[in-house]
Amino acid sequence: MKRMVVFLCLILAASSVSWAEGVSVTEFLSSAAQDPTLHFQNEKVSFLEGSRPNTPLIREVEFRARIDEFSESQQRYGVRFSPTGWGETRNGRRVYKARLEYNEAQLELLLNKALKRRYRVLIDFTRTQDLLDLNRKMMEVAEDRLDIKRKSINDLDSDPTALVAAEDDIIQLQLDIIDFENSVRDLEDEIKTAMGADGPVSLEPVDLIDIDAIKQAIENFSHPPEEENIHIRRAHLSTELAENRYNLEKAENRRYLSFFQFDYEMDERRDFEEAMILRFGIMLPIVNPNRLDIDRRKLTSLKEKSDFENLRREIAGDISFFLRDLERSIKQYDILLGRKAASNAESSLEVFQRIEGTNPLKLLKMKKSMLKTEVAITKMKRRILRKYVNLLDVSGKLFLKPLRNHLSTNLEPLDL
Repeated sequence: MKRMVVFLCLILAASSVSWAEGVSVTEFLSSAAQDPTLHFQNEKVSFLEGSRPNTPLIREVEFRARIDEFSESQQRYGVRFSPTGWGETRNGRRVYKARLEYNEAQLELLLNKALKRRYRVLIDFTRTQDLLDLNRKMMEVAEDRLDIKRKSINDLDSDPTALVAAEDDIIQLQLDIIDFENSVRDLEDEIKTAMGADGPVSLEPVDLIDIDAIKQAIENFSHPPEEENIHIRRAHLSTELAENRYNLEKAENRRYLSFFQFDYEMDERRDFEEAMILRFGIMLPIVNPNRLDIDRRKLTSLKEKSDFENLRREIAGDISFFLRDLERSIKQYDILLGRKAASNAESSLEVFQRIEGTNPLKLLKMKKSMLKTEVAITKMKRRILRKYVNLLDVSGKLFLKPLRNHLSTNLEPLDL
C-alpha cells in the first residue's frame, strides 16, 4: 500500500513538473480542437451524419375500414397512400446534403475562431512579458535617478521639482508594472483554461516569427481560392441550403396526386376483381394555401445570396485594408529601428561610462531613452503580429489546410 501511495505521488509530481516547465506553442495552438465552443456543433454534425438522407416517396400510409351493422358482408377495408410532391424526394436529399456540409463548415469556422483566439493570446503573452521586463529595467533606472536626486537635494543648484518628478516616475512605473503583472497572470489563466490544466501552466520560451519574415510574406501575398476561405465557403453553403429549402418547399406544394387508395369490399369477395376498388384524389391548382411559406423561403434565399455577395466584397476590402495597414506599421517599425541604430546609444553609453566625471544623471537619461525606444519597438511588434493574424484570418490562410503555425519561423504543422 505504501509503495502504491509513493508511486502515485511520483506520478503527480512528474505531471506538475511537466506543467511547470510549460507547454509547446504547437500544443497550445492545437488545443483549439478541444475548445468548449465546438462541443454542440460537433454533436450536430454527428447527429446529421447518423441520420437518413432519403425522403420516402410515400408520406403517409393509412389503413381504413367501414363496418355496416357489423355484418360481414357489409364490411369494407382499404389502404390509402399519400405520395410526396413532384421532385420532393430529390430535393429532400439535396437539403440533407447541404445542411450537413453547412454544419461541417460551421464547425470549421468555430475551430478557426478558437485558433485565432490562441494566436492572439500567444502574441499578447510573449509581448506583455517583454514589456514587463523592460518596465522593470526602467524602474531600476528611475530608482537610481531618484537616489541621486535625494543625495543632491542640499546642493545650491538643486531643483526640488526634479525630485518630485523623479518620485512621480517611480509611482507611475509601479502602477504600470502591476498592470503588466496582472495581464501576464490573466493570460496564463487563459492558457491554462485552453489546455484544460489545473496547475500552473506557462508557455515554453517562444521564438515568434520576425518582422522581416512578415514583410516578405506581405510582399509575396497571394489570395487563396474562395472555396478554400472558410468564411466565404460557409456563407456560400448557407446560400445553397436556403436555395434547396426553397426548392423543397415548392416541391412539397406540387402534390398533384393527393392520394390513391385500394379498397376491398366483402360483399363482392366472390369476385376478386369486382371486390377491389381503386380510388384517387387529384389536387386542382386553384388555391395555393402554402403560398406564404414559399414566399418566405424565397425571401430567405435572396437574403442569403445578398449577404454572401456583401461578405465577398467586405473580405476583399478587408484584405486590401490589412495589407496597407501592415505596410504602414512596418514602416513605423523600421523608423524606430533606424532611430535606435542611428543614435548608437549603446556604444555612446559605454563611452560615457569610461569617462571620469561624467554626470550620472546624463547616463541614466540615456539608459531611459534606450529603454523607451525598446518599449516602442516591442509595442509595434505586438501590433504588427496582431494585424498579421487578422490578415491571415480574413483571407482564409489561417485555416488553410494542412494547418500550420503561421507565427513560427518554420511553419510547423498543427495537430488539428
